[in-house]
Amino acid sequence: MQDELIKGYMTRKFQEILWTGMAAAGSDPLKLARARVQACERVQLPVLAILGFEASRKGLQQSIQAFTPAMNGHPVIAEKNILMQYLISPDVQQEVAKRLGTAPVGIGRFRAQNPNPEDWRDDLDAGRVWQVVGGEDKGGIIVRLSESTSSPQLGQRISTGAKLLELELREERLKFEKLSGDGPDIGWVSIALKGSMLVQALY
Repeated sequence: MQDELIKGYMTRKFQEILWTGMAAAGSDPLKLARARVQACERVQLPVLAILGFEASRKGLQQSIQAFTPAMNGHPVIAEKNILMQYLISPDVQQEVAKRLGTAPVGIGRFRAQNPNPEDWRDDLDAGRVWQVVGGEDKGGIIVRLSESTSSPQLGQRISTGAKLLELELREERLKFEKLSGDGPDIGWVSIALKGSMLVQALY
């Protein structure tokens, strides 16, 4: 559920609706809350329907209650909750851009510095996030300087479990910016090798 919500919240379309609605609300707390709810429901309700919940505010409350305190305390779930709160809060995004806070895992440097979708590059939309799933027995997977699989290999592998921001995708090759984990900050990796997945899209 979290991954599906994050996919929706990451998009340029959602961010444009959220930022526009909250800007129109001005400083009125009630209007601000309503604008956030209305924007979020555009993502939440279709996700609820897919997962078997009623596509309504009642269904949303039931889905929230399904996440027990123990579940929310799990590091992976907690990390995604922080990311979602960032994505639905233009005020938090602006604080991070002003370096008054830290961008959560899943947000690349350009987006952290330019949270308003009006300032995004034409090629920046969802900025898919991938996770390294291969190379556990080798300390991670090989990173190369360019798209070609014969280009120079960088001195360090990107660690298994690392999260990568997609900068470019060409067939089975992914150019990334590292969001978390050990290894090069930027480079190219293969999505799969000999039928085994090396990286998988998270959201």
